[in-house]
Amino acid sequence: MSSVAYLLGLIVGDGGLYLLRYKGGRTEYRVVVTQKDAAIAENAAKMFHSLLKELGLGSKVQVISGRTRVEVRVSSKRLWQLFNDKLANLEGLAPDERIAFIRGLYDAEGDKTGRRARLWNKNRRLLDLVGSWLRELGIESRVYLDDKRHGVYVLEVPSPYRRRFFELLYPPQPPDSSGVHEWINEVPTVPARGPANPPPGAQSWDPRRGEKSLWSFTAACRCGGAGGAERRWER
Repeated sequence: MSSVAYLLGLIVGDGGLYLLRYKGGRTEYRVVVTQKDAAIAENAAKMFHSLLKELGLGSKVQVISGRTRVEVRVSSKRLWQLFNDKLANLEGLAPDERIAFIRGLYDAEGDKTGRRARLWNKNRRLLDLVGSWLRELGIESRVYLDDKRHGVYVLEVPSPYRRRFFELLYPPQPPDSSGVHEWINEVPTVPARGPANPPPGAQSWDPRRGEKSLWSFTAACRCGGAGGAERRWER
């Protein structure tokens, strides 16, 4: 499912899959996307709505607006497991899912100026994997260390391939098209108040990026899709 792959790209780039444990033995399985771009967050919320409906789940989609970021949050064990399983088999994504994943990752961590095609992440293995997918599609790229202090790598697509890269991720819409993807439905979100982080007492890592605090792709693959495994973050 391309929509699942796109959301997974957003989650890996700027979000998380959390198994929260509370006092009294209660647990919560939380799927989170955080974004500075309110439009991307809104589209993600609509996609979550459509996915929950397709799966027959009644979980609520919460949209939490902070001072600098918007968090989209869904509490659902089945959804949490779906994304964990997909992440554990990331290398086995179908061709259309790979493109959708890269689009989600770029929406989360890509250069938004449009002047250069760059994608940042702390995990070089993840960027190398993305680069190999692009190479299979005839798009060259290179990965290098961009921020030595924080260990941040960047995948950059050189100018001769830049247009093809952006057209791959964001195909031009036909003149008679509304420009809205079929998976975006006008479904109201559930407003929520409070800071965009886990509630007090919950055992989880901080979902906010801080200084490039990004998803550990290596740890994710190592954990696999086990229902009792908590994902971890690397700083």
